[in-house]
Amino acid sequence: DPNAVVTAMATQARHASRQHARAIARHRPQALADARPAHISQPPDTERQRWCALVSQATDTIGAQTLEKVVLARDVSVDAPKGARFDVGATVRQLRHRHDNAFVFCIGGPNRGYFVGATPETLIRLHDGDIVETQVLAGTTRRGQNLAEDDALGRALMESAKDRHEHAVTANAIRQALAPLCRQLDLPNEPRLVRLRRLIHLETPVVGRLHQRQDVLTLVERMHPTPAVGGLPRDPALQWLEAHEGMDRGWYAAPLGWVGAEGDGVFAVAIRSALIHKHRAHTFAGAGIVAASDPEMEWRETGLKLQTAGGALVVGEDR
Repeated sequence: DPNAVVTAMATQARHASRQHARAIARHRPQALADARPAHISQPPDTERQRWCALVSQATDTIGAQTLEKVVLARDVSVDAPKGARFDVGATVRQLRHRHDNAFVFCIGGPNRGYFVGATPETLIRLHDGDIVETQVLAGTTRRGQNLAEDDALGRALMESAKDRHEHAVTANAIRQALAPLCRQLDLPNEPRLVRLRRLIHLETPVVGRLHQRQDVLTLVERMHPTPAVGGLPRDPALQWLEAHEGMDRGWYAAPLGWVGAEGDGVFAVAIRSALIHKHRAHTFAGAGIVAASDPEMEWRETGLKLQTAGGALVVGEDR
């Protein structure tokens, strides 16, 4: 029974992921005793007003049925204090320490800067030539200050019509992208909660078996950009972002990963990230906008997401 086979593989993959996370937690590095966190100032109110107006413009476009969803991103610049510089190595170690259940990455070089981050989102994982895994990660709320509040926020997220709609839109798009390639695709009907350091997300794990062997780059091309970073319909959403978002995303939200000799590999979505130069860093985050989105809530959500990379920035002595 192919259904049973894929379901069993999904269970085994989730078990292996939990085992791996526990192993990482046992061996994660201690916090850096000499680390100096960077000070991040609040963006000016004019920036908040501009971004909230852009969210309202997006919801108006969605209300006119031109789009179903669009993912707006914003960035915040952080300057190192006088006489200091950003320490890329220490920042990556802080990311590993703070976010041991995420993909932690660092790419680039001195001239273009170092692109670092800790992303919770898998774009695609291909192993054994025909087993494909991904996830739907859409719908967000903050963590609670205590267990009771955290549980209440999680329940509210599960019951939120707006967040469930945003999640369903993304899930349907991923199903449509992968279903033609798969002889079996396991996509649960109900999402589950995944709790990160500052945020709770709705998540649906996806596991399938391909009709025939593929290489992971073919799947990356088919999947990227997902509705979790672009929007739906894809091309009109990307055109809308190009016309209205007003920022150069650069590497932000790009596929980032590795390819094996046989074409297997893993790619993540490079969100919750920062581009670090010697004395300045740019942190990035985005939010999925649907018809029911509230601009002020989306502003606060992106503020929490910006803290993933921004809160890990470390400064050292300028040399």
